[in-house]
Amino acid sequence: MAEETERGTPGSEAGRGGTAGWSVPELLVPLWQERLPALVERLQVVELALQAGPGEPAEDGLMMAHKLHGVLGTFGHMQGSVIAGRAEALLGSPDHDPQARAAVALQCRELRDELAAMLPDQST
Repeated sequence: MAEETERGTPGSEAGRGGTAGWSVPELLVPLWQERLPALVERLQVVELALQAGPGEPAEDGLMMAHKLHGVLGTFGHMQGSVIAGRAEALLGSPDHDPQARAAVALQCRELRDELAAMLPDQST
């Protein structure tokens, strides 16, 4: 039986995360699709927190990065988990390294774009 290749379709490579060379375990596909919009939103919060200047509150970003670190790993997206872990470390550090923050913010944006591409098409 051939798999559908529509964006975000259960069982499709895109719906399982196949666009990045990884896939969500089959049993977790429904949960992944349910959680995907929130993951995309959380990545945006983390990205914005990383872009904030010194002294600006980063608690929301730190909390979201911590959650993403675990959740993305649970779904098998190890690269995403590593990126979230880097963001968590930077946001939890008293040092403000603008270059490191900018680099990880870019990684968060790229990850967010990758995950957003898996969202079901909202135009239908």
